[in-house]
Amino acid sequence: FWPGGRVEDEGAFGRRNRLRGDFRFNHALASVFTPELFDERPELFATRHGRQQRPRGSGGTDPQPHLASQATARHAADAVLAYFAENPDAISFSLSINDNILFDDTELTRALVEPISYFRNKPNYTDLVFTFMNRVAHKVFDEGGAWETKTGQPRYLTALAYYWAEQSPSFPVHPRVVPILTADRAQWHDPVFRAEDMALIERWVQSGAEL
Repeated sequence: FWPGGRVEDEGAFGRRNRLRGDFRFNHALASVFTPELFDERPELFATRHGRQQRPRGSGGTDPQPHLASQATARHAADAVLAYFAENPDAISFSLSINDNILFDDTELTRALVEPISYFRNKPNYTDLVFTFMNRVAHKVFDEGGAWETKTGQPRYLTALAYYWAEQSPSFPVHPRVVPILTADRAQWHDPVFRAEDMALIERWVQSGAEL
C-alpha cells in the first residue's frame, strides 16, 4: 500500500514495487484529537507523569490520545462516521498512531500493557493500540452500519502496526481493521530476522483482519 496520493505519481518505483494507493494509513490521530477538542474534552487525551499537555496538532509530536478510554474510541468512531457520511465513496479512514511513543501512563492504560513484554527490544503496546481499534471498528461497523460505500465497496479502518505496536495482538482483530506492518524488508538479508518477520506476518494474517 502507498499512504495517500496517487501511485501513478511515483512512476517506476510504484510499478516495480506493486504499490496500491487504495487505503490511507498516515499518522492520523492528531487530526482527530485536535487542540480545540482538548479545550472541550481534555479527558480524551493522555495523562503523562501526572499532567496533561495541550496538543499542537502535530502527527509527529502530539502524544497519543487516551487510547484505553471507551470515550476516546467513541469520539474516534463519531469522526469516522462523519467522514464517511461526507465522503460516500471513501473506502478507508486512517487511525494510525502519531509518530512517537508518547502514551498515556494512567492506571487504565497500565491495565492493558502490564506486565510489560518486549518485542524487538521495545515495549509491546499492541494490545492497547488494537483494543482501541477494535472498539472503534465495533462502533463504526457493527453499531454504525458503515460497512460499504454507496457503490457496495467494503470499507476499512487502517492502523500502523508500528514501533511499540509491531507484535501481533493477544486477541482477534476486527475484520475491518487493516494492520499495516512497517518493518524494513531490507533486513531480510539476515536469515534470523527474515524467519522472525515471516512468522510475524503469518500471525497478523491469522489475526482476523480481512486484508
